[in-house]
Amino acid sequence: MEAIPDQIERALVVTGGDPWSGPLPQFGAAIARVVAADSGVELALQLGLPINTVIGDLDSAPAEALREAERLGATLDRHAPDKDETDLELALDLVCGEGARDVVVVGGVGGRLSHLIGIATLLANEKYADVRIVWLLPQATVHIANPSRAVSVDGAIGDLLSLIPVGGGAVGVTTSGLKWSLHEDDLPTTSTRGISNRMLAERVDVSLQSGTLLVIHEENQK
Repeated sequence: MEAIPDQIERALVVTGGDPWSGPLPQFGAAIARVVAADSGVELALQLGLPINTVIGDLDSAPAEALREAERLGATLDRHAPDKDETDLELALDLVCGEGARDVVVVGGVGGRLSHLIGIATLLANEKYADVRIVWLLPQATVHIANPSRAVSVDGAIGDLLSLIPVGGGAVGVTTSGLKWSLHEDDLPTTSTRGISNRMLAERVDVSLQSGTLLVIHEENQK
């Protein structure tokens, strides 16, 4: 799994989903805040994370997991079930409002397809444009690239890297270290041109002039 470099203002946000499978993520030492979004408390406990807050309507978090989190020092931030935001959005707004500029989101696999797509589009929301966001999944790592946040991805030669525009087309996309390079090229929202590129170097750089990209890194399983 791709290593996540240390940052002082890092927050971890753990969202619900299936139990973690495969190698456990390595976060480094500089974790300022750990927030579990509702049933993400189960995954946070599985990963042995020091939970500061569990936030959401808490309708899907098992009572036993909530009691264990409280016993370990977590605060429960309960919201009404009828709300406009998902529990993950509440968690992101909380840590970003506290000043986090480096957020790692963990989990989200399993459950409804609408939730998975919703997470991907939420992380690309322009209100988080100044925040470095990385989404860790057991089989992939997702980075968010925009004009103010170029992305560097560390991996192995032969790994897959996909570029998916969200919220509109991506303009002026430039890459280095990929088999099929881009140089100030445009990726329309409906284009599949950025899917399943190959890493030719152990570090790939992605930048763009306007728009937002999901940069999805998947280790080569062959």
